[in-house]
Amino acid sequence: MRVGAALHNLGQFYLVQWQLEKAHIYYERALKIKGRVLGHGHTDYADTMYHLGTVMYLEGKENDSETLIRNSISILEEGGQVESFTCLRRLRYLSRILLKSNRLTEAENVQRRILHIMELSKGRKSLETAIAAEHRP
Repeated sequence: MRVGAALHNLGQFYLVQWQLEKAHIYYERALKIKGRVLGHGHTDYADTMYHLGTVMYLEGKENDSETLIRNSISILEEGGQVESFTCLRRLRYLSRILLKSNRLTEAENVQRRILHIMELSKGRKSLETAIAAEHRP
């Protein structure tokens, strides 16, 4: 597992330097190792999957990126982390991807989902819910 974590960290290192090709390679290698060692339902696996998806989006590979990001969200949801900050952040990123690709209905549905999660977890009158409502497309 340490090798997988080290490869993930190298992916982050290259991403920060905007060396997307190298970041892609290291995230992909980390994902394979984490999948073998931790399993495909582990949150660390989902984390690397999400980061690989963001790199692929920056590389212009929107379809593959969207699939990876959606899968990483599904892993969190299946693990009972649907209300976590991490899951909500990934949903927001997915919504931005959909907006930029002019898929407005899908983006709105994701935003509605975010709002619903916020209402359930924080309550209708909380500041966080109000902020989530303002960010709807």
